[in-house]
Amino acid sequence: MMAKSIGSKKGDLLRLVEERSLIKKIEEEKKRQQEQLVPYLPKDCISSILVRLPIESLQRSSFVCKPWCSIIKSPKFIDAHLHRSESVLIFLSPITKERSYSFSMASVPEENPNTVSVEAKLLQPNWRTYSLESCYQEADCTSYWMSWGFVSCEILSLRKKAWREVDGPAFGLFGWFGYAPVSAIGALHWIPEFDRSDYIVSMEINEEKFHQIPLPKSCRTHDRIVAMGDALGFVIHEDINHIDVWILKGFCGEVWTKNHSITVGTIIDMTPLFSLRIKGDIIFKRDEDGSLYAYDFQHQEMTKVEMVKECIPKFSSTYLPHVNSLVSWMDASPDIHD
Repeated sequence: MMAKSIGSKKGDLLRLVEERSLIKKIEEEKKRQQEQLVPYLPKDCISSILVRLPIESLQRSSFVCKPWCSIIKSPKFIDAHLHRSESVLIFLSPITKERSYSFSMASVPEENPNTVSVEAKLLQPNWRTYSLESCYQEADCTSYWMSWGFVSCEILSLRKKAWREVDGPAFGLFGWFGYAPVSAIGALHWIPEFDRSDYIVSMEINEEKFHQIPLPKSCRTHDRIVAMGDALGFVIHEDINHIDVWILKGFCGEVWTKNHSITVGTIIDMTPLFSLRIKGDIIFKRDEDGSLYAYDFQHQEMTKVEMVKECIPKFSSTYLPHVNSLVSWMDASPDIHD
């Protein structure tokens, strides 16, 4: 009886092995037939197709198969896709009084290993901004509130997720910090005055040093600096219907050169916001009604940008140029600067 039981088990095991072998052969045959129906595409060809897709499509495509996922996650592909990605303009919603109050009363958020909080730094009690004096002054029946302070300069290292203090700009270079910095030619650049600035303040990213760069002409209220490809652009209103674009290509011995002159559809209150990094068009915003305009250098046309009704706040000045990309600041690559 025992020998019969052992023989039965061996027979069952043999049948199981044969069934699995048959299933494997059937699957291999189906795969071979599918390969005959679908033409083979080289890896470089697939990469060339995928690199033209937007971020949303690439996220779905990475789940199609392992070879596609490998291509999309590779540093070479990420860099190629970044160089093809056009810039967009993001408008931020204004903070209501309720939200502002809740934010000011909020405690420092807990640290997360995958995030670094700028707000946590701003909310720390030892933030080094010291108010020396606030005074109330009367002159010609008009009242003013005035205040002064010293502000330290610190840089956030995304790799180390830590702040470090650096030497700030020389005293008197900045009149105010109302304009957001512009990133171009390996530096961050600021217009230091609200009106009639004769220079910009620049901080080299690699050297972490501040410089004063003279402007070709005095910067007025509706004039701005913008990143234009691999250069820094200075967009200035010469008169009511004439806008000039000056270009600076670097720090080392470079000078401003007048590259464009816009005379089509210009209005004095059109403020340049940013330049499309691929196409090169400059996007303007009118102060009167908050409408957006795009100037096409190739066709020398100024076109009003059609917007979805109530999609963008009319008079909001809170906007941010952005590029959708696969680049992650969490990558600890040794080639990436802090």
